[in-house]
Amino acid sequence: MLNPLTRKLLAFCDFTSAERRALARLGEYGVQRLPGNGLGNDPRKPGDVYLVVDGWAQRYKILPDGGRQILAYLLPGDMSERDTDVFGGFDHEMEAIGYATVCQISKQTLLETERDHPRIAIALAWAACVERATLQEWIANLGRRSPERRVAHLLCELWRRMAIIGNADGDVMSFPVSQVQLADTVGLTPVTVNRIIQRLRQQNTIILQNGKLQVLQAEQLCTMAGFDAAYLYADNSHAKSHDF
Repeated sequence: MLNPLTRKLLAFCDFTSAERRALARLGEYGVQRLPGNGLGNDPRKPGDVYLVVDGWAQRYKILPDGGRQILAYLLPGDMSERDTDVFGGFDHEMEAIGYATVCQISKQTLLETERDHPRIAIALAWAACVERATLQEWIANLGRRSPERRVAHLLCELWRRMAIIGNADGDVMSFPVSQVQLADTVGLTPVTVNRIIQRLRQQNTIILQNGKLQVLQAEQLCTMAGFDAAYLYADNSHAKSHDF
């Protein structure tokens, strides 16, 4: 069975057996993190990368007034930022959402893997491009979309990302994010987010309960959100058309 990192990177490259084994080794030694457990905050090891193998994690910043802005959700196959040694460590916090299995990969190990397998390096570069494009969508979400579209767009994105790595069972997926976390992601109050979720339920668009999200009417939800999955490279033909 392929690990989530391999499944994610297959969107950009068809790997050889040797390359798949190298990717599998990167995710071999996962450690389970309890809900709320931090990861990637060891100042002694700047430059290490944290790979989510199972479960979810989040990146966030705490503001001077105590408010929290969630910057990203790390799903299975996602890695933390790589260039933390530039700042001597992380300039944000990371923690598990629910139970998560996380591998700590040394910078040296990752560099050696990329040196020995250049196609893996290229696929990781493509994945980094998708992460930047996703951040840009989040900025647009906060700055220009209406409250209802903000929530709908985020749900569409997370559902699509889980589908890309094979972690969505049809229209149903694990969704450990609370409404408070959703609020801290889209810049709204939990009360407002709750009202939006209730409206989406009443419209028979989604079911969100017990840590599961079911998208009942994907086309309607995407239209409402103005969601276009192109920035996620869901159609990977452009990446795979390059001569690796």
